[in-house]
Amino acid sequence: MRRVILAVLLAALCARGAGATVGGPMLAEVLGWEAKTHRVYVAFVHRDEGGDPPSVCFFDLASAVPATVHFLEWGRRAEDSTVSRRIATLSRRLTVLRPESWDESLVDDGYRAPAPYDTVESDSFRRPRYVARVSKGFGWQYFRVLTLDPGLHAVRRLREYRIPGTTAWLMILSCVADPEEVGYEMQFPVLVGAGRGTPASAAGTGSTPLDSDLPPIDPRSFDVRR
Repeated sequence: MRRVILAVLLAALCARGAGATVGGPMLAEVLGWEAKTHRVYVAFVHRDEGGDPPSVCFFDLASAVPATVHFLEWGRRAEDSTVSRRIATLSRRLTVLRPESWDESLVDDGYRAPAPYDTVESDSFRRPRYVARVSKGFGWQYFRVLTLDPGLHAVRRLREYRIPGTTAWLMILSCVADPEEVGYEMQFPVLVGAGRGTPASAAGTGSTPLDSDLPPIDPRSFDVRR
């Protein structure tokens, strides 16, 4: 069964569409947990016509900043076939994590504000982005996310994964953040319950989960092709 699941995942990771633009969603797939290194791996599936292979990142729970995202260099420039083989090799040594599905809005009704001095551009228009405060399920604590959607459902929790032997869990969140054409979904991971870190720091921006005094998380920074 594990081999069947892996084969389906790899087929999805390498799927390409046809069309005149590269606009399309970026989806997040959790590859699994490696207890020996205390790492959890996530692949980003670029469902567009850009011809780019998946990107792979990990969270290192043994580090001083476990919520910081680290990207594997071999997922940035290699050909599809090479990335597929490396993902298959990596996945064979990982423990599959079983998700809990949520499909739940996380946006606080009291805080949806335009992001100051921040817009995104497509070929034909400019659109403002908004800061959505995400707090549902975290009591008085919250973090913030940049999105193109000003509504109450701007940020959704799609899945949650408990990390074995730790107090942490991995959440896959979703929002409209990609400016191509009319805006596309971007899914991105956030590690919660594992201490201080910067989830989007690989691209130089981001916020610490449950740390409201830092800049908002920018989902676009998880797309290392930019």
